[in-house]
Amino acid sequence: MVSDWIFEEMDFAGVYCIHPFKAGDERGDLTKWFSNDLLARHGVNFKMQEVLVIESKKNVLRGIHFQKEKPVAKLISCISGRIYVVIIDVRKGSKNLGKWISCDLKADMQLFVPAGYGVGTYAMEYSILLCMNDEKMYPKLDDGIKWNDSTIAVKWPCKEMGNRPVISLKDEKLQSFHDYVIK
Repeated sequence: MVSDWIFEEMDFAGVYCIHPFKAGDERGDLTKWFSNDLLARHGVNFKMQEVLVIESKKNVLRGIHFQKEKPVAKLISCISGRIYVVIIDVRKGSKNLGKWISCDLKADMQLFVPAGYGVGTYAMEYSILLCMNDEKMYPKLDDGIKWNDSTIAVKWPCKEMGNRPVISLKDEKLQSFHDYVIK
C-alpha cells in the first residue's frame, strides 16, 4: 500500500498544503490523516498535543487568531466541505510581518501552519475541520487581528460571493494590525 502524502510548500517557508494518502474501493474510503514519520520526512517536527473539531456553517468567518505566548503549530484537515484559509505572519521582527497567503482547503486536504502565524477561515460551504495542535490552547493567551483590517487587506471570497460573513462578537472586537504591532 502506497502511503505517502503530496506536500506543496506555499509562499511562506514551512507552510504546506498537503494531500494525504487516500484509497477507496466499493466498500468506501480510507484516508491517512496523521503520521509523524511522513511529516518528519518533509522536515516538519510536529508533536500533537490537542485535537479540535471545528464545524462551520456556510459564510462563517473565524479569526484571525493566534497565541502571542506559547505559539501553536497546526495541522488543519478539511474533513468535509470547503474552507478558505488565510495565514498571516504575526512574528514580530519577521521580514514577512503582516503579509498573508491563502489556501482554498477542500475535503481531503490538509494545511500545515508553523507556530508564529495567525489563521483565519471562511466557510465557502458547510464544513468540518480537524485541527491538530502542537500546543494547548490557552484562552488567556488568545490574541487576534480583525478580519477586515485595512493595513493587511485580506481579500476574503465572501466579498466576491456578495455575502456578508457571519462573525462572532469576539472576532468583531479584535484589534487592528497597527495596535498589535505597537504592543
